[in-house]
Amino acid sequence: MQLACSQSQFIAKGDIVAVRSPDDAKRMLVKRIVGVEGDVIRTLPPYPDPVVHIPPGHVWVEGDEPFFSDDSNLLGPIPAALIDSKLVGILWPPSRFGPLPKPDITRKNEAAYRHAMAAFEKDRSRAARLAFDGVESY
Repeated sequence: MQLACSQSQFIAKGDIVAVRSPDDAKRMLVKRIVGVEGDVIRTLPPYPDPVVHIPPGHVWVEGDEPFFSDDSNLLGPIPAALIDSKLVGILWPPSRFGPLPKPDITRKNEAAYRHAMAAFEKDRSRAARLAFDGVESY
């Protein structure tokens, strides 16, 4: 499935998006897309069901710290129509201005390596919760 938040921006799993909260249209959430329509996701608390099938026209979004985040584990599948934009860069603070950085894992003794490895482990953990036809993907 291809989702677009504008005519030139396609949305895919792993993208970070700004999405209007289904509970409060004035509130904007910044979350990562974990699943799209047709996917089967193993949920995290407080979601009441252990597994959810993402319905047509919906996405599953999570914060990078899912146990401290108002995301799909609290709200359920989010209508794709609530996606406002895709995060492509950093504006503030000025010292971080520019496109989203690519993880650099070439320097093992630096903080960037530790951050990249933590991001890798989070992505791997998310992918492990994606299931196909109710069967875990790992």
